[in-house]
Amino acid sequence: MASTYSTSLRLNLMGTGDQSGTWGTTTNVNLGTLLEQGITGVATISIAGLTSYTLTANNGATDQSRNAAIIFTGTLTGNCTILTPTGASKLYIIANTTSGGYSLMMQVNGSSGATITIPNGKTVMVYTDATNFYQGPDYVGPLGTMSTQNASSVAITGGTIAGTTISTSSLTGTGGTIDNTPIGGTTAAAGSFTTLGATGAVTFGNSTLNIPTTFTLNSTGAVVLPKGTTAQEPTGVAGMIRFNSQTGNFEGYNGLVWGSIGGGASANGAVYENTQIISNNYTMTTGNNGESVGPITVNSGITVTIPSGSRWLVL
Repeated sequence: MASTYSTSLRLNLMGTGDQSGTWGTTTNVNLGTLLEQGITGVATISIAGLTSYTLTANNGATDQSRNAAIIFTGTLTGNCTILTPTGASKLYIIANTTSGGYSLMMQVNGSSGATITIPNGKTVMVYTDATNFYQGPDYVGPLGTMSTQNASSVAITGGTIAGTTISTSSLTGTGGTIDNTPIGGTTAAAGSFTTLGATGAVTFGNSTLNIPTTFTLNSTGAVVLPKGTTAQEPTGVAGMIRFNSQTGNFEGYNGLVWGSIGGGASANGAVYENTQIISNNYTMTTGNNGESVGPITVNSGITVTIPSGSRWLVL
C-alpha cells in the first residue's frame, strides 16, 4: 500500500507493510525533522522587490511553510502577499522586518477567504483554518495597575483607560501618544482618560492642550494661572490671561497690549490700588475714560494713547 501525507504538516503516513527496511528512516524524518520544524522551526526568507510570494510546501521533506516562525526580510517597493499551502491549517508567528515601510498580507493559496495584514516592523501570531486567516490573541485581560513605564511612548489608539490604578502620583508625557497624536503636540483626539485617581494628574510637557468646546471644572478648588513678571509676559494672543507677580495684578491681552484685570478693592473693599509706573505702551479703549492716582511715571520711549473723545484723569 502506497504512502500518503498528512494535510497540514505533510508528514509521511506509511501504509501497512510499506517501506520494509526503511520505515525507521521515514519515522525519524517525520518526528525528528518535520514535526520539530512545525513546532520549533524558524525560517528567514528574503522577499526583496516582490509583491507576492508562495511558501514552499513539500511532502515528507523540509519546506518553508511548515516552520513555526517565519522572518521576512528584504527591501519592498509595495505591499506583499504571502501565500500559504492550499487546504492546510496552521499556526504561524510572522515577523515583518522588511525595509521600505510596506505591509505583508497573509492569505491561503487559491482561497478568497479572510486575510491578515502585518504592518512593517511588527511581529504577529496568526492562524488559518485552511480558508481564512485570523489574528490571535485578540483579547488582553484587565489592565490592572500601571506602576512603571520606561518606554519612549505609550500609545492609546481610540481606547480608554477606565477604572484602573495609576500608582505614580502623576502621568507625565513629553514623547508619548494618545490616539497616535504626540502628547508634545497640540491635540489629543479619540483617546481618553476617564479615571486617574483622586491625586492623579496629567502633565503635558511644553505643549498646548486645545479644548474644542466648553471646558468645565466641577470642583470647589481654584484654577492656578501662569504667573511671572512684566518682563516675562509671553507674546500676546487675544484672550490670554495671567498673574503679574511684579505688579500683583491679574492681567489680560486684548489683542494689542497687556492690561490689568479688575479684581475688586483691597483692604476689605476700601482701597483700590494702581501702580505708579507705566512701562508698556498703552492705548485706551475707544469710548472709555480712565483715572489713576498720581504720581504716574511714563517710562522713556513708552506711549500712552488716549482716543479722541476719551479722557484720562490723574488725581
